[in-house]
Amino acid sequence: MSLEPIAIIGIGCRLPGDINNPTALWHFLKAGGDAIGDVPADRWNNRRYYGGDKPQVGKIISPAGGFLSNIDQFDAEFFGIPAKEASQTDPQHRMLLEVTWEALEDAGLVAETLAGSQTGVFMGIHGIDYALLQLLHPSTVGPFANSCSKHYIAPNRISYTFGLHGPSIAVDAACAASLVAVDLACQNLWQQRCDLALAGGGNLLLAPQPSLSHSQLGSLAPDGRCKPFDAKAERLRPQRRSGGGGFDALWKPLSGWSLLDEMQTSEANSRIGVDTQISMLATHALQIALTALWYHWGIRPDMIVGHSMGELAAAYAAGAINLEQAVQLAHARLQCVGRVQGPQSLTLAGDTEAVQAIATTVEQNGTFCRMLNVDVPFHGLPLRERDAEFTRISPEVRVAVPSIPYVSTVTGRGLDVPLDKSYWLRNFEESVYFRDAISCIIDAGCTHFVELGPHPVLN
Repeated sequence: MSLEPIAIIGIGCRLPGDINNPTALWHFLKAGGDAIGDVPADRWNNRRYYGGDKPQVGKIISPAGGFLSNIDQFDAEFFGIPAKEASQTDPQHRMLLEVTWEALEDAGLVAETLAGSQTGVFMGIHGIDYALLQLLHPSTVGPFANSCSKHYIAPNRISYTFGLHGPSIAVDAACAASLVAVDLACQNLWQQRCDLALAGGGNLLLAPQPSLSHSQLGSLAPDGRCKPFDAKAERLRPQRRSGGGGFDALWKPLSGWSLLDEMQTSEANSRIGVDTQISMLATHALQIALTALWYHWGIRPDMIVGHSMGELAAAYAAGAINLEQAVQLAHARLQCVGRVQGPQSLTLAGDTEAVQAIATTVEQNGTFCRMLNVDVPFHGLPLRERDAEFTRISPEVRVAVPSIPYVSTVTGRGLDVPLDKSYWLRNFEESVYFRDAISCIIDAGCTHFVELGPHPVLN
């Protein structure tokens, strides 16, 4: 469907570095400016909270950030807001009112002429710092403290102030809030729910508590500078939490190397994507981490199936094995390192010359074929020579009853055999009955499938 182009006709902004209009932003970008500075004295006591670049309880790992100036200044009378109400209104809301007025001026629109119009307001907003500050000091809590700090009030106040009758929506999508707000604005314009749209977002760092939490999580850069898509980026370090750190803490004694170190290595030097074993382990760890994240969000599947090595993560997700067993079995499998995939996919394993000859014939018949660059052919006869080695180094598995129905790709049906050491031996050397397992899940009534991994490979 062809969509009508949308014109951006006006902009208002407040950005760190005293950037208060689009022209100032343009000059700042051309000059390669740096808007990161020390924490202002009117925000919090940096001496008290800064604790160096190592996470500490009650300390912030960065002494710097992007801060706006003059956030306490607001012309309440201009916007028709009583002084008492304005003092209890989140400064993010006040700032959005100001930049909305400036955007209308920049567009050459007279605000009064928009009253009663189908103009929509879509604002991204995430922080609750001002509400935290008021709640920490009960004597400051007044009649407007509750409503004037709610996210939905930010766009609603704009709509009320200017008499706008279009949709008025607040978007809390964390770092993507403003982008999602702009997308919503575009959708509403295309669907003719509004004739004009005001879209944007606001965020102010007012209290130390969110930064204290982010410091413990490891999601703040020590120098206060975000470096997305850059090899120098200080990444979110999961070793400071139980998920990723638990995996790596269990893995490193077995292998002598750290998966997290590999993940934090620059792309030019990383072995992920180059070394088969490291890539498979990274996928395994990612699947377990994504499972933990989904469960943290309260999302639990009705049934679970795993493909090949993915069965280890699936068994962990189903509650049949614990994290330590999942890591130990992965190590045993990778040390030892023809399957049936589905109706349109088949993997053959064997001697290199024989497989290449088959590949040539298949390609000549016009069928897609690709040689896989792996050290050991999984699910093939050569692995059976390593049965004794796998049996020696793999752990004794004390299997729990799965808390979520589990379908085996070793048998292609619902789990009716114990997930003991012999099962995992079959898992890595026998055929993968993935098609049968998926058919079993469909027959059980499942209609939606979600694949957990670095990228989609199954269909």
